[in-house]
Amino acid sequence: MIIERVAEISAGDGGCSVAIGTFDGVHLGHRRLLELCVADARRHGRESVVLTFDPHPLQVLRPVAAPRLLMTPDDRAAHIAALGIDRLVMLAFTPALANEPPTEFVRRHLGERLQAKRVFVGFNFTFGRDGAGTPERLRALGRRWGFTVEVLPAVVCDGRPVSSSAIREAVMAGEMAQAAAMLSRPYYLPGVVVHGDGRGRTLGFPTANVAVPDALVRPRAGVYAVRLSYGEETAFGVANIGQRPTFHGSDTRLEVHLLDCNLDLYDRPVRVHFLRYLRSERAFASAADLQEQIAADIRAARALKEFASPTCGGLQATATMVE
Repeated sequence: MIIERVAEISAGDGGCSVAIGTFDGVHLGHRRLLELCVADARRHGRESVVLTFDPHPLQVLRPVAAPRLLMTPDDRAAHIAALGIDRLVMLAFTPALANEPPTEFVRRHLGERLQAKRVFVGFNFTFGRDGAGTPERLRALGRRWGFTVEVLPAVVCDGRPVSSSAIREAVMAGEMAQAAAMLSRPYYLPGVVVHGDGRGRTLGFPTANVAVPDALVRPRAGVYAVRLSYGEETAFGVANIGQRPTFHGSDTRLEVHLLDCNLDLYDRPVRVHFLRYLRSERAFASAADLQEQIAADIRAARALKEFASPTCGGLQATATMVE
């Protein structure tokens, strides 16, 4: 997949099929839209193009209301590429772009630059100044510029319309199974393993301390059954995300104790996939009480069906566990 900025946009010889959206999370609804775009492009022998935005539009339009994101721009691009899209065009969402009338947006980006032949959008898609552009307005403008429009209705999962907002709500509530159903995969936080204060090792449960991007949605504070991935390898574990009230912590940290593994991951990029919420974070009267609870958390995690797969893969041979 070719990734381009707006200044590099050019049309292919046969025009292109274009999917437009923010695509935060690349969830079930996004996947369906992108699959339709790819299929249409292949059927007609033209390129499939995703037209998306960075930063998130609300960061420009209403910064106070701007949500934390479900994934980084790099991860978003990787998930989009995996669906077979030929080109990803990233529009810088600026005040000037937000102020463009719908007619100007369509003329510049879909008509003259991309020479779109078919455009795919979600049912709630808006564009142009004050969100005045609707799917029906896009259809009308498409007749002028020579493209047709496919509007995807809401995709429903377990009786609930799938949306990035709904997934954020589920993640922040600790409803990881619901988030995973709408994403078609467990929600994960990417990060880098950093040195911690070593308390986990003194308790007998050494942890990987994962520094994650501030821009991403955090799950509800508490203890989770997780899967940690490093490259192509995986390991299961129990994670705490929160402020460590037993030790009077003040900053939010993500700490993962891996099961049946002996790893050295300092300074390595990892992903922590949240499988199941186990319990709330709380203060314990003593280190012994905390040790007893961690052991119970590990037993609860091992009992989950999500832990039925083999653990660790090829990672068992590495030298030392992180603290």
